[in-house]
Amino acid sequence: MSDERRGDGPTFSSIVRRSGLSREEFDREYREPNLPVVMTDALTDWPALGKWTLPWFEQQHGNQPVTVDVSVAGESYFDRLHRGENLSRETTLGELIREIRNEPACQYYLAESAFLDSVPELFADIPTPRYHPPGRALTRRFWLGPANTVSGFHQDSAGQLAPTCILFAQIYGRKRVVLASPDQSHLMYPARASRVAASSLVDLDALDDERFPLFREARLEETIVGPGDMLFIPERYWHYLRSLEPSISLSNDWNESEVLDLIAHLVNADDPVAFAREHAGIVRRADIEVFPGGLQAAIDALRELPQDLQELVTVLVEPELHALLAAEGS
Repeated sequence: MSDERRGDGPTFSSIVRRSGLSREEFDREYREPNLPVVMTDALTDWPALGKWTLPWFEQQHGNQPVTVDVSVAGESYFDRLHRGENLSRETTLGELIREIRNEPACQYYLAESAFLDSVPELFADIPTPRYHPPGRALTRRFWLGPANTVSGFHQDSAGQLAPTCILFAQIYGRKRVVLASPDQSHLMYPARASRVAASSLVDLDALDDERFPLFREARLEETIVGPGDMLFIPERYWHYLRSLEPSISLSNDWNESEVLDLIAHLVNADDPVAFAREHAGIVRRADIEVFPGGLQAAIDALRELPQDLQELVTVLVEPELHALLAAEGS
């Protein structure tokens, strides 16, 4: 796998592609050392592969209400978020698909987890990925949109506190994906965009050496994922995605941290209050202090949560910390 420098820009290399990878090999060679890989045969047992197409969704679920995001061709979602623009509208899945089919410059795409919850029979088509760590809470997000939808460089996380690992499954169409490892962060010009992602100010499609001169030193990894491919995006990896044609994808996310996994189980619980009581005081100070930024960073992240969730998360920590959390919030 050779490196390639394109003009005066960053260096690119290809992400490793593997087939026949066992879970043990995946854990040992990629998940534990935090390295990306494309598994080319990870979706062979998914009915969604070959079944989930735009015509199929239009016919079977066209009347389903959805909230879609604005996708200006060639422009990143995070660029618009920084400008404070209105990013969404209400429509139906059928209307979205007809617009993708009939309008070459379609500006809308679907990117949400609530869609799967609203059509629960779809879960039968997407079994839990064989490489997902047993017992870890699994968050799944559904992506459907036109060609040239762009997500600029970002890390899926609540800042640096709650990084996620991603198994990105490509079901229909193709996407270009470019990754930058965590040790490249000082070259990425990060800017916090939201509570769920840290974004980069760098536009890969319009490099600006005057504003971002260090980015030309970045070492990037890239691939094109097509139907049947599953890309492992390790925690804290920056990732850029561009749809090369109309596309359907599914991200499967989890937290490696025991504490954050516990919080994910709390959020997903049928009765979050009962779950919090059952696990009251289980989180110790030492569990929190290992986070980047330590206890203070954890407290800052807690303050970004909705008030009801703050209260439930507080129940999970040992009583010694309750007074500290109350003091910080006063």
